[in-house]
Amino acid sequence: MPRTLSDLGNRTKKGRLIMAGSCTTTKKVWHEVGKPWFIVVEFSWKSDTDGNVSGVGSISNISGRVEQVEFIPASGDVTPSADYDVQILDEWGRDVLFGCGANLSASAAAFDNIMVPYSNDGEKVNLINTSLNLVVANAGDSKEGTVILLLR
Repeated sequence: MPRTLSDLGNRTKKGRLIMAGSCTTTKKVWHEVGKPWFIVVEFSWKSDTDGNVSGVGSISNISGRVEQVEFIPASGDVTPSADYDVQILDEWGRDVLFGCGANLSASAAAFDNIMVPYSNDGEKVNLINTSLNLVVANAGDSKEGTVILLLR
């Protein structure tokens, strides 16, 4: 079920209102008999007047290994600025995209397989019951896009 998270506590800076942007986050778990399960998390975002999204779009209780991500810029008047940046941070502030959301195209969707690092014992690093937070920077005033994350 979609959960809308909008501006959580506006802040002021030098007498002007600072918005956090907004984000609608959905989570779907897919499983077919005899096939591996996977989780799809979708972040649909809109930037604030400074071109950022921060402090909104959180989703909790996520477990799995991040496998793929797709960045989809909106079109028309709400197309993000060229070279906008996206991070998805875990509860410890680490980017689970390992930097692949940097300098994104304003006109074309981007798809990336995430190269998940290995732990000291040779196993791939997994997220265990963590929260994820969307952060967008340099997108332009009131611009929009979607980030789709696939975990196994």
